[in-house]
Amino acid sequence: MSNTNLIYDIGAHRGKDSLFYLLKGFKVIGIEANPVLVEKLRNKFSNFIETGQYTLISKAIDNHSGKTIKFYINDNKDDWGTSLNNWNRSMDDNFKEIGVETISIEDIINLYGIPYYMKIDIEGSDVMVLDSLLQLNKKPLYLSIELLTPKNYN
Repeated sequence: MSNTNLIYDIGAHRGKDSLFYLLKGFKVIGIEANPVLVEKLRNKFSNFIETGQYTLISKAIDNHSGKTIKFYINDNKDDWGTSLNNWNRSMDDNFKEIGVETISIEDIINLYGIPYYMKIDIEGSDVMVLDSLLQLNKKPLYLSIELLTPKNYN
């Protein structure tokens, strides 16, 4: 059974969605892999973090926790962080590679519980999250997901 007060913001980016959920009174688990954005989120939500209403996970979603993977960030489009080396390259090739630690959806659910709602926006890895959820007995009641296939994406 899902926790009706818990929301996962997977791909928290700059925290616009997280802020909306927080102001509605929800407990939010924000997951963001880009370390520059993570630092901004820590500063922006410091009061919510202190009260325990907001938890920020600075990791990339993967099928296995505890690995370090290649993650690609784009200084021109900070919402295009991805673990896929060919994501959106036809639109802008200004990506740089960094190493980021991973966490699985299963481990997040085991740590924090089944959310009422899960927002998924992780630039090409969204389907991986759906595949992971299909393998679990525990699922959120509601999902939203951005499924976007850019030009020339293989």
